[in-house]
Amino acid sequence: NLLEEAKRSNVRLVVKLSRFEAGLRSPSRNGTVHHDREEILKQSGLSWAILRPTLLSNMALIWARSVARDRVIYCPGGGGKVAPIDPRDVALVAARLLTQDWHEGETYTLTGPELLSMDQMAGVLSKYLDKPVQFVAVTEPEFIRESTRNGISDEGTKKWLEIFKAVRQGKCSYLTDTVERITGRRPHSFGAWCHEHIAAFQPRAMVEDGAYI
Repeated sequence: NLLEEAKRSNVRLVVKLSRFEAGLRSPSRNGTVHHDREEILKQSGLSWAILRPTLLSNMALIWARSVARDRVIYCPGGGGKVAPIDPRDVALVAARLLTQDWHEGETYTLTGPELLSMDQMAGVLSKYLDKPVQFVAVTEPEFIRESTRNGISDEGTKKWLEIFKAVRQGKCSYLTDTVERITGRRPHSFGAWCHEHIAAFQPRAMVEDGAYI
């Protein structure tokens, strides 16, 4: 419906924000949804470009409560690595594609500037909190229990399990220069994002049972 309305409104270019999972040979459920939407766009008759960012830096917010409460990241990502990308860099790439002459009809894979394991991400958080944050590799059932404890919905937990499975299997261990090539500058590091959002990982208030809110 949106694409049909875009045609009637003489929209010249549509930039779709997709997901890295859409490009996997065996995509997750979420990846399949995005892949199907990509195909609808490609067949729409409109000019298009597709952005497939890897994990966004703000995905670390799923650990905010456990870091504030326990100084721990509980994650089933194993030793897999990923190059988190700042949402601002994704937005800037989209803006450049929409406002400047770039190649249309292409799929752009976006990553941050460095590959990090979950353990290394814990180290980055430790640096900006100035307190040690531990990475604890957990099983999927343990992650489900921890997610419930941290208020993540069942559907959200399922999506994260699929993502961390891909990380664990090494499917996110890649770097691209797309952000720098299109914007003219290097993408923000995970550390830069943590520095600006570190307050989200600090204990803010306590209730009677000792849970953080």
